[in-house]
Amino acid sequence: MDYADLKYTVGTASRSFAVRAAECVNVKEGWRGVPGAVGDGIADDFDAIQSAIEHAFGDLDDPHREVGKLLNKPLYFPSGIYNISEQIEFRDIFGAKIFGNGSGSTHIVYTGGTNIQGGATHIFVFRTLRYSTVSGMTLRFGSSPTDPLCAQFGMAPGVGNDGNANIFIDMAFEDGRFGVLVGWPGGYGHGSLGSEFTWVNCHWKNFETYGLKLFSQNALNHVLLGGSFVNCAGIAAHSTQGGASMPTIIGTYFDNGVNTNDIYDTADGGSRFGCYSKSKNFLTVADAQQLLAGCYHNGAAGGTFLHNGTFPSFTEACRSTNGIISGPKTYVKGSTFGVSTYLDAVATAYLDDVVVP
Repeated sequence: MDYADLKYTVGTASRSFAVRAAECVNVKEGWRGVPGAVGDGIADDFDAIQSAIEHAFGDLDDPHREVGKLLNKPLYFPSGIYNISEQIEFRDIFGAKIFGNGSGSTHIVYTGGTNIQGGATHIFVFRTLRYSTVSGMTLRFGSSPTDPLCAQFGMAPGVGNDGNANIFIDMAFEDGRFGVLVGWPGGYGHGSLGSEFTWVNCHWKNFETYGLKLFSQNALNHVLLGGSFVNCAGIAAHSTQGGASMPTIIGTYFDNGVNTNDIYDTADGGSRFGCYSKSKNFLTVADAQQLLAGCYHNGAAGGTFLHNGTFPSFTEACRSTNGIISGPKTYVKGSTFGVSTYLDAVATAYLDDVVVP
């Protein structure tokens, strides 16, 4: 029996399984005359993946864009380890679904040498991604090129922004100099937008510098829900350059050692709820108002729970075993600190029901 001829009937219409299967682009199937990806951790799957991307979303030089969004097809990475020797590029994509079988079972591994494009050696480059969902994959380096970067969001030619309104679910980024950069001036452009990104249960691990960094002054309203930052040798979740903002972080785990800040906010401020940190320093603020509630900081001795800037910050129902509060205009209520000298010499605090040794 030829299963491709089997029919599936909805209402009065009959559609073959072959027709239905073609509506989703599987990178292992082979597209545009290029054999499919192998995903065995040995073969170089770069050509297969790039051809699948172009089949799903249009040629790099002539993508479907917003006007042709109904031509897009979901792009699927089955379980496997996909070695790639060059960076994978997505260009001017609107309304995409890009998904693997889960970050534990679908891995994209860069095994090539140094290939500086847009300021770094990349695994994925999104040159304008809008209103799209990316989920269920790990991006990591299996080689040691110069300036390794897991993912960059930059501008497609002629578009003028990095993207907006995207959601990332169960994505993991591992190993390299950088994790994810949005609006990087040294890369594919300081875009007009890189905003309204939501990160759900995503994980960053083993980076020399930043796990997630927002550069553009209009990289606004990034939200983190769950997930983790582990062994990021620089600042884990870092917004900079004026208008960049990460206004909400909920239930995120941090374990970044003794020489870093988990969160460094120089921009618009935000709320941090229910986070757990084993790092030495949790939150450093320049000129941004903060609200911390239900956070537990269990870092090394001599660390900082909150280093506040010039605007007021509010802390409620938090606990820090070894950290202190530094800086002016800090309001603290219903919180517990493990050291009696939890306010440094320059701290100006307004206290209500604070427990200390």
